[in-house]
Amino acid sequence: MKKTSIFEYIKKHMDADGFFASPVLPDDPEPEIAYLLGDEEGHYFTTGIPKDKDSADQLLAELRQYAAFPTEENRQQLENTLSGLVMIEILYGFSIKFTNEDYNSNMLILAQELFYNSGCRQALKLAYLLFSCSGMLNIKKNNPELWQDLLLAARCEEFTYFFILAAKSDLPELQEELWQIIYHTRNWGRIFALEEAVITTHEQRLWCIENALDTEADYPPLAIKVILECELTKELAASKISYPLYHGAASAVLNFLELLTSYDLQRLEKFFPVSQVDLPPLLTEFLRHARCHAVTPETLLPIIFISEQLQQLIENDNWTHLSANQCHAYVAACDSIIYQKDWNQEVREQLFDKDGRINHLLCDFAKYLDLDIWQPVFEYFTAHPEDNDLLPYLLGGTAEQAASTLSIIEQHLDYYMFYPLTLLVPLAYLQENPGQGDTILTRLLQSQNEILIGMAYHVLREWPYQYLTLTLKKAIVAAQSHIQSTVHREMLDSLLHDDSDISNNNLM
Repeated sequence: MKKTSIFEYIKKHMDADGFFASPVLPDDPEPEIAYLLGDEEGHYFTTGIPKDKDSADQLLAELRQYAAFPTEENRQQLENTLSGLVMIEILYGFSIKFTNEDYNSNMLILAQELFYNSGCRQALKLAYLLFSCSGMLNIKKNNPELWQDLLLAARCEEFTYFFILAAKSDLPELQEELWQIIYHTRNWGRIFALEEAVITTHEQRLWCIENALDTEADYPPLAIKVILECELTKELAASKISYPLYHGAASAVLNFLELLTSYDLQRLEKFFPVSQVDLPPLLTEFLRHARCHAVTPETLLPIIFISEQLQQLIENDNWTHLSANQCHAYVAACDSIIYQKDWNQEVREQLFDKDGRINHLLCDFAKYLDLDIWQPVFEYFTAHPEDNDLLPYLLGGTAEQAASTLSIIEQHLDYYMFYPLTLLVPLAYLQENPGQGDTILTRLLQSQNEILIGMAYHVLREWPYQYLTLTLKKAIVAAQSHIQSTVHREMLDSLLHDDSDISNNNLM
């Protein structure tokens, strides 16, 4: 039975509004760890593209072999190679060495074959790069059917970056198509396309303020574009604004403050005009509207997070965009909005909806304001142990409360081990509380799964040696037999030695 091609899968999973509606692709239909389509590109888009010389050279050699002898055997060898690499990781080496001299009519045939028929996502990414040699405007003019298909596949956010890369030199003339991609993507695809978009109309500015940062993908630098190119402070100068505009402005302010507290600003300035953002008038206008729009626990959460970021600036003596006096004044302004009333009764009354489902945002709100709703939240968690979003609140209480929460996790550890990301919060708690959760850590070590063993290692390397029980030590010894890497086995073994001079800082 012929496997479904990536392109056919994309066509079948476009919804009525023109969005790609599947969270996965057929070459990895059930990933061990959930991730956003485009995450590979997003990671290297934000941290820099590594040079993978060997894989790039191998791919180039096979491409040249196909160009000279376009046989089915050579095409199949290319696909086999592509299925074992990540295109974004070899992009630098590939782009430098693949020239127009390597491109001939056979390459265009190959690009079309890979694009329409391959079941490998990396093959479609290569196809976009090969199509770029023909010129995307040339394809638009002379092959309108292929052009529309290239645009359609670009709405799947796994391929948006490579469409943009292929069209890079033609993007000034492809802004209409770029905006259509922006309007029909939600996460990394939207971010990639917005980075290249030219904002020219008031409608585009308003859309970007309201929607640009409403993504699951984390990319705070986009806030700079929203603030500067959308003239956010000017929009906030109006006497009244809509709630969507206010909400989008809150996201932009919060993301910009995150840049100030968590990024290397000197390095960031090389790529983004961070210093051009005039923060005091932006904050002043935003907080003026917050007094009208931040009137419920849910709508107050952005103000809480903004206050936390401002306090971080104070703790770090970071005065690049605000003076000390301004920082303290804006924290006070946030507090006056946050503590405008006693929220305890309202939170308790609205904690559950009419169907008995819990309001997670209220748990976040209660955590910040130290409102005691632990018991009803714990009772809900006991009945819904898969709801790991409650763990930051439940593990933030007393030691006794945390122990009760860990006990529920232990009872349902099979579920948590099947979805490793659900363990991040409890393991972060155990890392800071040596001697607790040893049953959980023992099970992870006994799992024969390298990911879970590695997660246990990251906790135990922070524990003083005296907290290692005999059971844990035996589990560590046994776990080493299930680790392929010699270095990682040695790291596990180092846990068994009470030697403070040995550094266990390497990652598994």
